[in-house]
Amino acid sequence: MSLFNREDRVVIVIPSRLGSTRFPNKPLAKINGKEMILHVCERASKAYPVIVATPDNKIYELVMKNGYKAMMTSSRCKTGTDRVAEVAYRVDADIYVNVQGDEPLINPEDINCIVNVKKICYNKIVNGMSHISQLHGWDENIVKVKHGEGNLISMTRKGTGDYKQVGLYAFNRNQLFSYKLISENEKLKTLEKHENIEILRFVDLGIPIFMTLVNSTPAVDVPDDINKILEVISNGT
Repeated sequence: MSLFNREDRVVIVIPSRLGSTRFPNKPLAKINGKEMILHVCERASKAYPVIVATPDNKIYELVMKNGYKAMMTSSRCKTGTDRVAEVAYRVDADIYVNVQGDEPLINPEDINCIVNVKKICYNKIVNGMSHISQLHGWDENIVKVKHGEGNLISMTRKGTGDYKQVGLYAFNRNQLFSYKLISENEKLKTLEKHENIEILRFVDLGIPIFMTLVNSTPAVDVPDDINKILEVISNGT
């Protein structure tokens, strides 16, 4: 399957499912009258072609009806990256960008930044990070990053740090195949399990991760976060 007529074939994959424990049916939540997953598709598609990877018919049908591409993925996928890997088995591209389905204000320029860095660091995973405020430095829900000249040293939910992980990733096909193979065999190693951070599976696999600065846009984790998104929109974002 080919979606591209360009030298560098890049596809954005948006993992999306209805089964969030903190916010059931989250992708279908309305923001200014439009479902959140459509906001993500609209913004992300300004950078590159988009595919929504989902196990849910409601999401698939909504996305396709509104002119974007979607693929049904297995309900057994444990992580969003597993869904991106399923798409990689069916869509041949040079770079796959994982954009979170709960980021309705995702900035297309940040996607372009991730892709440009990936072209330079093709054999590394590229992950976004942003400066962390003192207000959030103690929050164990935030993944803190330590790096040396961009190369990841550590990620943890504990302690404090100057940078936090942003859920924006770029992979090549072989990297995703390696990730999926380990997932299917359930041979998860200690680092990913210990920190409960899915991207660390690549460290367990011996694949280096390069961190690059991007903007931090608000995500929707719980229903009250919709009001925060509406406030940002009303202020002109």
